Amino acid sequence: LKNTAAVDPFANEILKQTMQDAALGRMTWPADLGQVHFEDVRISQRFGIDQGMKSDGSRKIRCVDSCTESGITPCTEATEHLSTDGLDSLFQVMAWLQEDVGIIPHIFKVDVDSAFRRVPVDPAHRWAAHVAFMHEGQIWTSGHLSMPFGAASSVYAWDRVGAAIVRIARVVLKIPLLRYVDDMFTADRPQCVVHARNCIVRLIRALLGTTSVADNKVCSGLPLEVLGVVVDADRDGVAFWPSEQKVEKWCHEINTALSMQALSAGAAKKLAGKLSWSAQYVFSRLGRALLRPLYNMKRGQKWSDILQSCLTWWLEVLSMQILQVRPWQLPPTRPVQL
Repeated sequence: LKNTAAVDPFANEILKQTMQDAALGRMTWPADLGQVHFEDVRISQRFGIDQGMKSDGSRKIRCVDSCTESGITPCTEATEHLSTDGLDSLFQVMAWLQEDVGIIPHIFKVDVDSAFRRVPVDPAHRWAAHVAFMHEGQIWTSGHLSMPFGAASSVYAWDRVGAAIVRIARVVLKIPLLRYVDDMFTADRPQCVVHARNCIVRLIRALLGTTSVADNKVCSGLPLEVLGVVVDADRDGVAFWPSEQKVEKWCHEINTALSMQALSAGAAKKLAGKLSWSAQYVFSRLGRALLRPLYNMKRGQKWSDILQSCLTWWLEVLSMQILQVRPWQLPPTRPVQL
């Protein structure tokens, strides 16, 4: 509990979000540390991370539970392979529709709200899902009833639920739904895209609750931003380019890391995830090699020349206003191999 005793600048927000989760039945109500039997539970430190500005101008603070430090994640064994869909899959669906139907397909996307927090923790495992945090000089504790943000097992637990939703959509509803973690998206005929989108929203809400999809996280049409990339289509093909707002945010993160000469392993992997669009074939996999230094960072690893070169390269590439156009059908001539 040594780290828990440190003063967190987001202590008020941590307590507020913990109480909100307790009201929703996702956690137990915060209690004094003296009420906990340490021999019966495993406690992780809860801390806050500033994730930037919201659309309403307020700061977005996410509560993270350090399940690595407490030993929960190191004891987690991966039992299946995680699989996600990306821009390549979206382009393939759009190309199939264009070839079979002869129309310019439109896109829709649906974002699941608090995906991890909608998957319950097995009652037999709740002893390993307790957290502690400091607020106004007092250490508070609470137990998770749903999967915490910060545990490797939460990723696999949600992946099974997300995969089930996709399976139902494809087999029962006949909608070629794609998924990247908790982002659902696909293409459909312009006259059907809104109906297909609403069917997916009803399916998710029926399975995960009426609040699982916010109205402002549902959209369709062209152009549309998917996974940080704006997608548009016409008679010739599909155009992809990184969202201007996202590029500005990514450049700010990179400039901050370069100026401080520091980047944690967790922040590096999150940044790599945001830039993973560049490893898709629709972008000729231009950034694949320069994502590896970010993904391969280990905990406690210090700043290196390789990391500095990697971030400097990304800063330059993002400033080029990349736009990639993929034709519906590739030219029949064979490419030259060098």
